[in-house]
Amino acid sequence: MKLTGNLDCDRFDYAARCVSRLGQSGSLVFDIGAGAGAMRVPIESAGHRYAGFDLVPEAPEVRRWDIEEPLPLNERADVVLMLEVIEHLWNPKKCLDHVSAVLREGGHLVLTTPNPRWSRGRFDLLIRHEMSCFTEQDLELNHHVFTSWPHVIGRLLASSGFEVTEYVTLESRLEWPNRPLTPSYPARVVKHLLSRLIEARDPAAKGMGYGVVAVKNSAVAGGAGGTRAAPLSASNVRNPSDLFLFFEEPELDRWLPFDRHPRRIVRRILRGPSQIGGVQRWFLNLCRGLDQIGVAYSVNDYDLIRRRDDAVAFVIGKSHVIGKIPAGVPIVFGPGVDSHPCANDFWRTAGIVHLLISCDWFAQMYGRDLPVPIPITVWPAGIDMDLWRPGPASGRSRQVIVYDKVRWERDLYEPELIEPVVAELTASGFEPVVIRYGSYKEEDYRRMLQNALAMIFLCEHETQGFAYLQALSSNVPIFAWDRGGVWKDPSYHPQRAIFGPVTSVPYFDERCGRKFATTESYRRGLREFLGKAGSGEFRPRAYIADALELGASARRFTEIAAGIRASRSV
Repeated sequence: MKLTGNLDCDRFDYAARCVSRLGQSGSLVFDIGAGAGAMRVPIESAGHRYAGFDLVPEAPEVRRWDIEEPLPLNERADVVLMLEVIEHLWNPKKCLDHVSAVLREGGHLVLTTPNPRWSRGRFDLLIRHEMSCFTEQDLELNHHVFTSWPHVIGRLLASSGFEVTEYVTLESRLEWPNRPLTPSYPARVVKHLLSRLIEARDPAAKGMGYGVVAVKNSAVAGGAGGTRAAPLSASNVRNPSDLFLFFEEPELDRWLPFDRHPRRIVRRILRGPSQIGGVQRWFLNLCRGLDQIGVAYSVNDYDLIRRRDDAVAFVIGKSHVIGKIPAGVPIVFGPGVDSHPCANDFWRTAGIVHLLISCDWFAQMYGRDLPVPIPITVWPAGIDMDLWRPGPASGRSRQVIVYDKVRWERDLYEPELIEPVVAELTASGFEPVVIRYGSYKEEDYRRMLQNALAMIFLCEHETQGFAYLQALSSNVPIFAWDRGGVWKDPSYHPQRAIFGPVTSVPYFDERCGRKFATTESYRRGLREFLGKAGSGEFRPRAYIADALELGASARRFTEIAAGIRASRSV
């Protein structure tokens, strides 16, 4: 392999950069050797789908896979990560064959491993007669059974159907020794200078580790050469089948042309990775469900759909994507529609032939207020029950989550609803844990649910409500504020739309918990609700399994899609 660069970043930053560069929105990324799933947040925050695997999973969302055996799933990934994995494998060739089998043609493998050519390792080999990261102690403690020389990795990859497109060293910066007053300082300075000399003669010695990007190209299997495979692009993300999915988040300039790019970087620095919103969650959960049932689809393939006379575009969201669909292509829009039909003026001209709306009351409002008649089907996305599962303290904790999603009239509801809800919990001997919508990370919320007895859900209305459904999937029963009445979004009510009744829990039955409409009815019903929650009388996870299981929801989507396509061909 020919060295293509030296980078200062660690393996996690390198992998995130590679996925951002190689993957289109919605790409499926397999993380092999995921451990606790550290890469999940940066990958999903970038709009990709994540599936973690490990021989010994350290998180509930990471699935078990012995890489020396074939993966017993039909899923095919667009990008596979193997971060510090190959040095642990007794049979790396066999394992790379299994990796190749789960990667689509033209997909990419991102591999990192300790660097046997590292300057410090060479120095240690000269002085101590053993090489850093591959000592007998590393074998015992870290199970490094394979010395990953770059030329050997290159040959193994080629024999498994990969072509290397990038080979870089990682963590390449060599810091000047600190603590100058210690007795060992002169020796450390000499070691530093000799290491620098080694690196000057061999740039591949600059990094403690190295990273490789390889593209799956079956034409190169069995040798070290071959024709370069097509790069990852929107047109070859997946076998397109007949299911063309589209999803994009709008990204607009605010003050200056192209200022959206530096603003994105500044936001990342100040706020950390962006959190997944409701529309993106519809898209990601649909894709995850389709992968689970083995249905092929394409993502944002504007070029191919233009060449298919029989194609239908399924625009999950958001509404600006409607204008990017080639003229003449029929569009199925939703469930990521805007809050009301009057938010858009494209209904008569955009070629929208069907709408998917996420719940009954929202579908009724859209059906009433659309300026032109368009068929509507109610379709909610499924919930990932493997990810959102009960914790060990389920039913035994005294913690009760108060989920505050009160968006309007807070000067009214703070003293009349939110504060009394918290005070009553405290007075009843429970520990309220208040979280505010939009102010938490999903992984933190998942940990809270693992330790919660129940949830108080405060929201004026929902069109699906992923947060409360994730709680139900985690077997956390809910006491839901369901005031009913009219839809009071101040952007539309009352000047542009008056509609009712609405609900805060469109997917809910007696297994999930109880509802209350006023503060007084909350006080009357709280003790009974918490008593039943503590005794395990509610079965919220069973409700999710029956109504919103991930694969069943995806299967329903394919049935709806097939029906729409069939009606277009009649």
